[in-house]
Amino acid sequence: MINRVLIRNKVVQVLYSCLLVSKKFQLAEPPAQPTKEKRYAYGLYVDMLALFVMLARRVEFRKSYPLETSRFMERIKEDDRVSAAVRRLSENPMFVNTVDDLARTLKDSGIFRNYIKDSQNGDGAAEDTLWRETFNQLVMLTPAITEYAESLPSYTFRGMERMQQMMNETLSDFMSSHESLDDCTATLLKSLDATRQLYIRLLALAVDLTDFQERKLDEARNRAVQSPEALNPNMRFVDNRLVKALRENPVLVKEVNNYHINWMSEDPLLMESLLRSVLDSDIYKEYMERPECGMAEDAELWKELFRKVIFDNTALLEWLEETSVFWNDDIDIIGTFVIKTLRRVEEGDHNAIMPQFKDDEDREFGPALLKAAIKGQPEYNAWIQQALRTNEWEADRLAFMDVVIMTTALAEILNFPKIPVSVSINEYIEIAKSYSSAKSGSFVNGLLADILAMLKGKGILHKAL
Repeated sequence: MINRVLIRNKVVQVLYSCLLVSKKFQLAEPPAQPTKEKRYAYGLYVDMLALFVMLARRVEFRKSYPLETSRFMERIKEDDRVSAAVRRLSENPMFVNTVDDLARTLKDSGIFRNYIKDSQNGDGAAEDTLWRETFNQLVMLTPAITEYAESLPSYTFRGMERMQQMMNETLSDFMSSHESLDDCTATLLKSLDATRQLYIRLLALAVDLTDFQERKLDEARNRAVQSPEALNPNMRFVDNRLVKALRENPVLVKEVNNYHINWMSEDPLLMESLLRSVLDSDIYKEYMERPECGMAEDAELWKELFRKVIFDNTALLEWLEETSVFWNDDIDIIGTFVIKTLRRVEEGDHNAIMPQFKDDEDREFGPALLKAAIKGQPEYNAWIQQALRTNEWEADRLAFMDVVIMTTALAEILNFPKIPVSVSINEYIEIAKSYSSAKSGSFVNGLLADILAMLKGKGILHKAL
C-alpha cells in the first residue's frame, strides 16, 4: 500500500522538519553592554570555537576527517567571526602547536573512539557527547590553553569562567536544537503508520456510514407515528454487497480493532454531515432508483461516492487535518489506494486489503534513506553550495525546501545502487513541484544535473547518468 513515491514524500517532510529545527541554532552574540571582562570572555569564546575548527581539520580516521563534516562543525565554521579567528590563530605558532598536540591526544582518546563507534551505530547523540567532553575534559584541562587565555589582554579568572559557561551553553543549545537520527526515524515510522491508519480508516468509513443509515431506518420504523416509507424503506443502500464484503473481511476487521477506529463514537456530528451529503447526492439517488443491482453496481456506488462526495467533503478534510498532522498531504494518494481496494473487493480478491508495504525492501527503504540523508547532509550541502557558486545559479531562488529535496535525492542516488539515476531525479522533480515554489522543479533538475556531473567526474558517482 505504501509505495516508494509516498515514502520519498514522507522522508522529505521529516527531513525538512529535522533540519528546520537544526537551523534555529545560533552562536552567542557579542555582549550588548560590554565590560572589559565580557569582551575578554567573548573573544576567548570565539577563539575556542576556532580551536574546534582547527582540531577537526587535524583528526584523521581512515584517510578522512570525520569531525570536519560533523553537524556542529558545519554550523560554526561558516560563521565569519569564527573564520576570522581561525585565520588569525593559524598565524600563531604556539597556538598551532597546542592544537596539533590536542589533535593527537583527541585521536588517541576514548572520547574519539566512542564517537566513531556510536556514530557508526547510528547514535544521534554521539556528536553532542564528543564536543562537550572534548571541551571540558581535554581543552579546559590543557595547560597550554590556560597559558594562552592568561596571555590575552584583560584576563581575569572570572572571564575564563564566563567563557566556559558560554561554550557549554552553546553546546547545550546545539544538542537541543536538533532531533537525533533515532528521533527523526521514529517520526518517519509514526508518519508511515499514520498513513496506514488513514487507509484503513477510510475503508471503515463506508461500513460505519452504512451502519449509521441502517440505525436511522430502524429508528424511523419504530416511531409511534410512521410513514409508509418508514415502514417499508428501500434497503438497497444498507444491503450493499461491497460494504458487506468489507465488513466481513478479516484483515480489515483486525486492522480496525488495532487502530480502535469507530467513526460514530469519535465524531457523530461529522458522521451526520457525511451521511447527509451522501443521501443528498445524485449518485445515491440514481443508485436507489435502479431497477436492480449486483456487485458491480454496489461497488460503483462507493467508488463514485468516495471520488465525488467524501473526498470533497470540507468537514471531513478539516477533521482529518485537525486529527493528525501526518494526514495533511495524504488524502489524494490514499484515495487512489482506497478506490483500488474497492475494485479488488468487487472482483472477489481475498487479499483485497493491501499490506502496509509490498516487501521488506520497501519497508526498510524509508528509514535507510532518511539515515543516509541526515548523515550525508553536510557533504551534500557543500556540493549544493559549490554548484551554486561554480555555475552562477541565482542563490536567492534556492528555497530551504529545495535544499532538503536535493539532499534526499543525492542520498538516494549515492546509497541505493539498484535505483537508476533517472528514476530518482524524476521523482524528486515531482516532489519539488508539489512542495516548493512554482519553478522549483526545473531549478532542482538543473542543479542536480550539475552536481551529478561533478560527482561523476570525480569518480564519486558510479551509476550511469
